[in-house]
Amino acid sequence: TDQQINEIDVQKDNYLFDVSSRYYACPGNDQKNLTVTCVPTGNTTKFGLRQPRVKAPGQRASCLLFSPYAPSTLFIGTTNGVASIFDLPEKQLNRDLSKPVATKDFKDEIKCAAYHPLVSDLIIIGFRSGKLQVYDKKLDEPLLVLEHGRPLNAVAWSDDGKLVFALYVDMVLKVWDARKKESLCEVKVSAARGLGFLQALPNRRVLVSFSASGKQELRIYDDKAASLASRQVGVNGTPLSVTYHFSGVIVANASRETKLYIIDSNTLQDVCVYTHSVGIDNATFDHMKPDPDGNVLLRCSLLNITNCISRVSFTLPKTPI
Repeated sequence: TDQQINEIDVQKDNYLFDVSSRYYACPGNDQKNLTVTCVPTGNTTKFGLRQPRVKAPGQRASCLLFSPYAPSTLFIGTTNGVASIFDLPEKQLNRDLSKPVATKDFKDEIKCAAYHPLVSDLIIIGFRSGKLQVYDKKLDEPLLVLEHGRPLNAVAWSDDGKLVFALYVDMVLKVWDARKKESLCEVKVSAARGLGFLQALPNRRVLVSFSASGKQELRIYDDKAASLASRQVGVNGTPLSVTYHFSGVIVANASRETKLYIIDSNTLQDVCVYTHSVGIDNATFDHMKPDPDGNVLLRCSLLNITNCISRVSFTLPKTPI
């Protein structure tokens, strides 16, 4: 099914998009201020000019994500190095949304960030300089620093929270031991520089989604940087945005194309492919509790190129857990 479309304020040509159990979030189109549009997931009305927006310090959003522990806690990173954490209202967006509960100016472009899978409020932030730093929700002093000289593409914790996977712009994937603060191994993912995303998978694995030489590639690596599975998806030169689902599938879509892929997280083979009515900027799944007695309902939220959000539902009777 394809239903519940919300018309929203979106910054043109920006793929940043995240969803919690309460809100959608994407950069707004204010030309003078950095804003993030926040739309309640249960609301299907058109907000128009009164659409709620977070006004954040900084120039342009380069990273935004909700905390997996608190669906109203939103992290925003910017191109000029300002990080902010906002606590959105639980029900109504009627209070001042320009006051972060924590903010820090790093003066180094924030390229990526990831919340720890097991420790609440612990977040790792990656910078253009190649440095990785871990903070708590106060953003005071770093709890961990991993130094490296190459600019970052993406970062992800391993599922047990003990390792850090880092993908750099020269397409080197590096595995760090977070406790020992040392690099364990690395692998050259592609011969050419490119763009890429990371998504942690169970059993200390990571999915690398990248583009190089005009091709889109997906590749799974283990904690020793050994390749376990790979596939080519498209040829438009934009890496797939990827999200792992508890059922054992990966949700992926080609930026600005119409296809949404549901992929086996072990083999990278298609479980199904959905063709949308318009191009998709980004896609992720809605956070829902597993139903052990029924089929898996996979509800995906799509940020469309037409400045609206679509909710697409799939029933998956057989999943590759």
